[in-house]
Amino acid sequence: MTDRLVSSYPDVHRAFDALEPAEKTRVATRIVLWAVDEVGGDSNEVAELLSCGGRARLETICAQMEEQYFYLLERDDDGSFDWFCKARAYSASVFLARDELDDAVYESIFATDKPFQVSDFL
Repeated sequence: MTDRLVSSYPDVHRAFDALEPAEKTRVATRIVLWAVDEVGGDSNEVAELLSCGGRARLETICAQMEEQYFYLLERDDDGSFDWFCKARAYSASVFLARDELDDAVYESIFATDKPFQVSDFL
């Protein structure tokens, strides 16, 4: 799925791809935690789960947020978009936990719709 960042945000991809591997991980982590904060999530919890190998818990949280999004969407609730963004931000954390950094960055942008702020991290 790494093609999503390349095709949607080529400038961000180029700058991100130019980083050294360890720096890419640090930058992707900062971007993901920022995205979680931007959508009203708990970046401290995400940081803790990332540091202790809590990928399964992150996957569970992401799935719960997606379920809430679909529940509200089916009811034509205005709050569904907020849950969609939260689900995408937590999806970014799952990609980060899997070391799929391009997808983590893409999902962070998709969650926040702020590619210019993401490029500021680079």
